[in-house]
Amino acid sequence: RATTFNCNETLAVVRAKAACITVGVDTYCNGYQQFGINKNPIFRKWTNGVPTWCKTDYETTNDDGTGHGLLFNNVTNELWGFFSSTGSQLTANTTDFSRVANGTWLKSYSDASTGGGGSKIMVIAKVDPAIGALIRATFVSARLSSGKVNSVSNLVAAGETNTNRLVFGLKAAFSARNINKSSKTCNSTIYYATGPLWNWELSLNKNLTGASYSCAPGCTPEECRPSNVTVTSCVNYFNGTVLNPSGWNWLTRSVSYTHLRAHETGR
Repeated sequence: RATTFNCNETLAVVRAKAACITVGVDTYCNGYQQFGINKNPIFRKWTNGVPTWCKTDYETTNDDGTGHGLLFNNVTNELWGFFSSTGSQLTANTTDFSRVANGTWLKSYSDASTGGGGSKIMVIAKVDPAIGALIRATFVSARLSSGKVNSVSNLVAAGETNTNRLVFGLKAAFSARNINKSSKTCNSTIYYATGPLWNWELSLNKNLTGASYSCAPGCTPEECRPSNVTVTSCVNYFNGTVLNPSGWNWLTRSVSYTHLRAHETGR
Protein backbone atom coordinates (compact mmCIF):
# COMPACT_ATOMS: atom_id res chain seq x y z
CA ARG A 1 0.00 0.00 0.00
CA ALA A 2 1.35 3.41 -0.91
CA THR A 3 1.39 5.85 2.01
CA THR A 4 2.92 9.25 2.50
CA PHE A 5 5.49 9.93 5.23
CA ASN A 6 8.71 11.91 5.69
CA CYS A 7 12.23 11.62 7.09
CA ASN A 8 11.27 13.01 10.50
CA GLU A 9 8.42 10.74 11.56
CA THR A 10 9.09 8.05 14.14
CA LEU A 11 9.22 4.36 13.36
CA ALA A 12 6.02 3.74 15.31
CA VAL A 13 4.13 6.32 13.26
CA VAL A 14 5.46 5.11 9.89
CA ARG A 15 5.11 1.41 10.61
CA ALA A 16 1.45 1.90 11.51
CA LYS A 17 0.60 3.14 8.03
CA ALA A 18 3.32 2.24 5.50
CA ALA A 19 4.72 -0.80 3.71
CA CYS A 20 7.43 -2.10 6.08
CA ILE A 21 9.50 -5.18 6.81
CA THR A 22 11.41 -5.98 10.00
CA VAL A 23 14.56 -8.11 9.89
CA GLY A 24 16.07 -8.63 13.34
CA VAL A 25 16.70 -5.15 14.77
CA ASP A 26 16.28 -3.43 11.38
CA THR A 27 13.05 -2.10 9.92
CA TYR A 28 12.66 -0.85 6.34
CA CYS A 29 9.66 1.14 5.03
CA ASN A 30 8.80 2.74 1.72
CA GLY A 31 6.09 5.06 0.46
CA TYR A 32 6.03 8.53 -1.03
CA GLN A 33 6.25 12.26 -0.31
CA GLN A 34 3.68 14.66 -1.75
CA PHE A 35 4.93 17.83 -3.44
CA GLY A 36 1.92 19.73 -4.79
CA ILE A 37 0.43 17.42 -7.42
CA ASN A 38 3.63 15.36 -7.65
CA LYS A 39 4.69 12.27 -5.69
CA ASN A 40 8.28 11.13 -5.12
CA PRO A 41 9.29 7.84 -3.49
CA ILE A 42 10.78 7.62 0.00
CA PHE A 43 12.65 4.70 1.56
CA ARG A 44 13.74 4.60 5.23
CA LYS A 45 15.63 2.32 7.62
CA TRP A 46 15.71 2.19 11.42
CA THR A 47 18.00 0.07 13.62
CA ASN A 48 16.70 -0.60 17.12
CA GLY A 49 14.16 2.13 16.44
CA VAL A 50 16.86 4.70 15.63
CA PRO A 51 16.85 6.25 12.12
CA THR A 52 19.71 4.88 9.99
CA TRP A 53 19.05 6.37 6.56
CA CYS A 54 16.29 8.10 4.63
CA LYS A 55 16.34 8.16 0.82
CA THR A 56 14.24 10.64 -1.12
CA ASP A 57 16.30 10.91 -4.33
CA TYR A 58 15.44 7.68 -6.16
CA GLU A 59 13.11 9.61 -8.45
CA THR A 60 12.67 13.39 -8.39
CA THR A 61 11.15 14.04 -11.82
CA ASN A 62 7.57 15.05 -12.63
CA ASP A 63 6.66 11.37 -12.62
CA ASP A 64 4.42 10.12 -9.80
CA GLY A 65 6.76 7.65 -8.11
CA THR A 66 5.48 5.79 -5.05
CA GLY A 67 6.76 2.93 -2.89
CA HIS A 68 4.38 -0.03 -2.57
CA GLY A 69 6.27 -2.83 -0.85
CA LEU A 70 9.52 -4.58 -0.03
CA LEU A 71 11.17 -8.00 -0.05
CA PHE A 72 14.19 -9.04 2.03
CA ASN A 73 16.30 -12.19 1.99
CA ASN A 74 18.04 -12.42 5.34
CA VAL A 75 20.29 -15.27 4.20
CA THR A 76 21.83 -13.37 1.30
CA ASN A 77 21.18 -9.91 2.81
CA GLU A 78 19.36 -8.75 -0.32
CA LEU A 79 16.73 -5.99 -0.24
CA TRP A 80 14.26 -5.07 -2.97
CA GLY A 81 11.82 -2.19 -3.07
CA PHE A 82 8.75 -2.06 -5.32
CA PHE A 83 7.67 1.27 -6.77
CA SER A 84 5.35 2.69 -9.41
CA SER A 85 5.96 4.95 -12.39
CA THR A 86 3.49 6.84 -14.57
CA GLY A 87 5.49 7.81 -17.59
CA SER A 88 8.31 10.34 -17.55
CA GLN A 89 11.30 8.20 -16.56
CA LEU A 90 13.72 8.25 -19.47
CA THR A 91 16.69 6.06 -20.34
CA ALA A 92 19.70 6.77 -18.09
CA ASN A 93 18.08 9.87 -16.57
CA THR A 94 20.16 10.85 -13.53
CA THR A 95 17.08 11.80 -11.48
CA ASP A 96 15.03 8.59 -11.72
CA PHE A 97 15.33 4.79 -11.54
CA SER A 98 16.55 4.49 -15.13
CA ARG A 99 20.02 5.64 -14.04
CA VAL A 100 20.63 2.14 -12.64
CA ALA A 101 18.48 0.25 -15.17
CA ASN A 102 20.82 0.05 -18.17
CA GLY A 103 21.03 -3.57 -19.30
CA THR A 104 18.06 -4.75 -17.23
CA TRP A 105 14.88 -6.38 -18.57
CA LEU A 106 13.18 -3.03 -19.24
CA LYS A 107 15.59 -0.12 -18.85
CA SER A 108 13.01 2.70 -18.90
CA TYR A 109 9.27 3.37 -18.81
CA SER A 110 8.84 2.95 -22.57
CA ASP A 111 11.60 0.42 -23.29
CA ALA A 112 10.62 -2.29 -25.81
CA SER A 113 7.51 -0.24 -26.60
CA THR A 114 6.42 2.34 -29.15
CA GLY A 115 5.60 4.96 -26.53
CA GLY A 116 2.71 5.78 -24.30
CA GLY A 117 2.49 7.50 -20.95
CA GLY A 118 0.18 7.95 -18.02
CA SER A 119 -0.38 4.26 -17.32
CA LYS A 120 0.91 3.17 -13.92
CA ILE A 121 3.59 0.49 -14.17
CA MET A 122 5.96 -1.18 -11.73
CA VAL A 123 9.61 -0.57 -10.89
CA ILE A 124 11.68 -3.23 -9.10
CA ALA A 125 14.77 -1.84 -7.40
CA LYS A 126 17.57 -3.66 -5.61
CA VAL A 127 18.79 -1.52 -2.71
CA ASP A 128 21.92 -1.67 -0.53
CA PRO A 129 20.49 -2.35 2.96
CA ALA A 130 23.51 -0.77 4.67
CA ILE A 131 23.28 2.69 3.10
CA GLY A 132 20.08 2.73 1.02
CA ALA A 133 21.82 3.28 -2.32
CA LEU A 134 20.18 2.03 -5.50
CA ILE A 135 22.04 -0.93 -6.99
CA ARG A 136 19.88 -1.92 -9.97
CA ALA A 137 16.35 -1.40 -11.19
CA THR A 138 14.06 -2.61 -13.93
CA PHE A 139 10.66 -1.48 -15.14
CA VAL A 140 7.74 -3.89 -15.58
CA SER A 141 4.87 -2.91 -17.88
CA ALA A 142 2.17 -4.54 -19.97
CA ARG A 143 2.18 -3.94 -23.72
CA LEU A 144 -0.68 -3.37 -26.15
CA SER A 145 -0.65 -5.15 -29.52
CA SER A 146 0.10 -1.71 -31.00
CA GLY A 147 3.33 -1.71 -29.04
CA LYS A 148 2.35 1.00 -26.57
CA VAL A 149 2.87 0.73 -22.82
CA ASN A 150 -0.08 -0.47 -20.75
CA SER A 151 -0.55 -0.59 -17.00
CA VAL A 152 0.52 -2.96 -14.28
CA SER A 153 -1.93 -1.67 -11.71
CA ASN A 154 -1.15 -3.84 -8.71
CA LEU A 155 1.66 -5.93 -7.25
CA VAL A 156 -0.24 -8.63 -5.37
CA ALA A 157 2.60 -10.86 -4.21
CA ALA A 158 6.38 -11.13 -4.49
CA GLY A 159 8.75 -13.92 -3.56
CA GLU A 160 11.68 -16.13 -4.45
CA THR A 161 11.91 -19.56 -6.06
CA ASN A 162 14.05 -22.62 -5.42
CA THR A 163 16.03 -21.65 -8.53
CA ASN A 164 17.15 -18.37 -6.91
CA ARG A 165 14.83 -16.20 -8.98
CA LEU A 166 12.36 -13.47 -8.05
CA VAL A 167 8.69 -14.12 -8.76
CA PHE A 168 5.77 -11.68 -8.91
CA GLY A 169 1.99 -11.95 -9.02
CA LEU A 170 0.81 -8.90 -10.97
CA LYS A 171 -2.52 -7.41 -12.00
CA ALA A 172 -1.89 -6.22 -15.54
CA ALA A 173 -3.88 -4.59 -18.30
CA PHE A 174 -3.94 -6.05 -21.82
CA SER A 175 -1.56 -7.70 -22.21
CA ALA A 176 1.25 -9.34 -20.29
CA ARG A 177 4.65 -9.46 -21.97
CA ASN A 178 6.52 -12.47 -23.21
CA ILE A 179 9.99 -13.32 -21.95
CA ASN A 180 11.36 -11.48 -25.00
CA LYS A 181 9.31 -8.37 -23.97
CA SER A 182 6.84 -8.57 -26.87
CA SER A 183 3.05 -8.65 -26.27
CA LYS A 184 1.31 -11.93 -25.53
CA THR A 185 -1.68 -12.93 -27.66
CA CYS A 186 -4.57 -13.28 -25.21
CA ASN A 187 -8.24 -14.19 -24.99
CA SER A 188 -9.60 -11.12 -23.21
CA THR A 189 -12.49 -12.99 -21.55
CA ILE A 190 -10.11 -15.41 -19.84
CA TYR A 191 -7.43 -12.78 -19.21
CA TYR A 192 -9.83 -10.43 -17.41
CA ALA A 193 -11.77 -13.13 -15.56
CA THR A 194 -13.07 -11.92 -12.20
CA GLY A 195 -11.93 -13.60 -9.02
CA PRO A 196 -8.18 -14.14 -9.34
CA LEU A 197 -6.00 -11.65 -7.48
CA TRP A 198 -3.52 -11.50 -10.34
CA ASN A 199 -3.37 -12.38 -14.03
CA TRP A 200 0.37 -12.34 -14.72
CA GLU A 201 3.06 -14.42 -13.05
CA LEU A 202 6.51 -13.12 -13.93
CA SER A 203 9.90 -14.39 -12.79
CA LEU A 204 13.12 -12.37 -13.14
CA ASN A 205 16.70 -13.25 -12.32
CA LYS A 206 18.13 -11.41 -9.35
CA ASN A 207 20.34 -9.11 -11.41
CA LEU A 208 17.10 -8.06 -13.17
CA THR A 209 18.53 -8.57 -16.65
CA GLY A 210 16.08 -11.17 -17.90
CA ALA A 211 12.84 -13.05 -17.37
CA SER A 212 12.84 -16.77 -16.53
CA TYR A 213 9.14 -17.32 -17.23
CA SER A 214 6.08 -15.22 -17.99
CA CYS A 215 2.63 -16.77 -17.69
CA ALA A 216 -0.84 -15.27 -18.11
CA PRO A 217 -4.24 -17.02 -18.38
CA GLY A 218 -5.68 -17.37 -21.86
CA CYS A 219 -2.43 -16.15 -23.42
CA THR A 220 0.11 -17.61 -25.81
CA PRO A 221 2.91 -18.46 -25.77
CA GLU A 222 2.39 -19.93 -22.30
CA GLU A 223 5.98 -19.63 -20.94
CA CYS A 224 4.73 -20.85 -17.55
CA ARG A 225 6.65 -21.93 -14.48
CA PRO A 226 8.29 -25.35 -14.93
CA SER A 227 6.99 -28.08 -12.65
CA ASN A 228 10.33 -28.35 -10.84
CA VAL A 229 10.29 -24.65 -9.85
CA THR A 230 8.56 -23.82 -6.57
CA VAL A 231 7.99 -20.62 -4.64
CA THR A 232 10.04 -20.86 -1.45
CA SER A 233 9.13 -17.56 0.23
CA CYS A 234 6.70 -14.79 -0.52
CA VAL A 235 4.93 -11.72 0.81
CA ASN A 236 1.36 -10.77 -0.05
CA TYR A 237 0.73 -7.07 -0.61
CA PHE A 238 -3.00 -7.46 -1.13
CA ASN A 239 -3.67 -7.60 2.60
CA GLY A 240 -0.20 -7.25 4.10
CA THR A 241 0.51 -10.77 5.30
CA VAL A 242 3.50 -13.04 4.95
CA LEU A 243 2.61 -16.17 3.04
CA ASN A 244 3.17 -19.87 3.29
CA PRO A 245 4.86 -20.49 -0.09
CA SER A 246 2.77 -23.61 -0.64
CA GLY A 247 -0.20 -21.25 -0.78
CA TRP A 248 1.05 -19.67 -4.03
CA ASN A 249 -1.50 -21.14 -6.43
CA TRP A 250 -1.08 -20.35 -10.11
CA LEU A 251 -4.20 -22.21 -11.21
CA THR A 252 -6.46 -19.92 -9.17
CA ARG A 253 -3.93 -17.05 -9.10
CA SER A 254 -4.44 -16.69 -5.40
CA VAL A 255 -2.47 -17.01 -2.20
CA SER A 256 -3.21 -18.46 1.21
CA TYR A 257 -2.62 -16.31 4.26
CA THR A 258 -0.58 -18.57 6.56
CA HIS A 259 2.26 -16.73 8.26
CA LEU A 260 5.70 -17.88 7.22
CA ARG A 261 8.82 -16.57 8.99
CA ALA A 262 8.92 -13.93 11.67
CA HIS A 263 11.73 -11.99 9.99
CA GLU A 264 9.47 -11.27 7.01
CA THR A 265 6.71 -8.96 8.10
CA GLY A 266 5.60 -7.30 4.89
CA ARG A 267 2.65 -4.94 5.11
